[in-house]
Amino acid sequence: MTECMPVCACEVKLDMSKVDTVGKAVCCDLKIIDVETNRACEIGEVGEVCLRGPGVTSGYLDSEDTGVDSDGWFRTGDLAFLDQDKDVFLKGRIREMIKRGGEQIILKEVDRVIELHDNVDKCVCFGVDNDFWGSEVACAVFLKDENLDLTVDELRLFLNNLNENSDKIEAYKYPHQVFVVNTATQRDQLPKTSTNKFKRNEFATFFDAQLKDTSALRALTAQDAQKKIPISQALNGLRFVVAYWVCQHHIGLFP
Repeated sequence: MTECMPVCACEVKLDMSKVDTVGKAVCCDLKIIDVETNRACEIGEVGEVCLRGPGVTSGYLDSEDTGVDSDGWFRTGDLAFLDQDKDVFLKGRIREMIKRGGEQIILKEVDRVIELHDNVDKCVCFGVDNDFWGSEVACAVFLKDENLDLTVDELRLFLNNLNENSDKIEAYKYPHQVFVVNTATQRDQLPKTSTNKFKRNEFATFFDAQLKDTSALRALTAQDAQKKIPISQALNGLRFVVAYWVCQHHIGLFP
């Protein structure tokens, strides 16, 4: 990265069982912190990569936002985790992460799994605001043939039937709506940056995506709408006895 070069490097004898790692930190100190609390993450826990050292930038030209905290740590905006050997495994960018019911969802990870579908050429997942969960997952899929189609039920069935291996993702990460992009014209109209990267945070507005995952909210509403449990005659009788005893205790027996 421009702010620090180099950051990580793999060892000469690469462990082929860890092909997804970018290696160990070199030329700088590296730590992983929780995005919200800033606490140090545990081994295997995904958080934000922070760097510190003489080769790390001290700020940006003509900008008050240096990206460096009071202890000299530069927050990269990259998401990653460390294993027991201190190897770094990149997972994506903070702006490509959403939270559903407190659970972190790294959208790029969901992209990769959906792209295993035989009909999918490329997938771009994005978040849709949800009043109950915070966010829910939706996705735009580019199919390999414009005559193909893919419904949300078909996609969720495919994800559910994946083998229990590294490609399996948790059900709360499944998309609740799918927007099919079949033509090059449609693809060119999607929001992009000046470097031709898709702007996920604008996809919900572009597709006019509305929340779909309302099952939990409906269940709570249905509970609230239920009639109150009727008070039994026995309970009414008990109330009378208690009230009579209170009166007798404070006032005395009636003449």
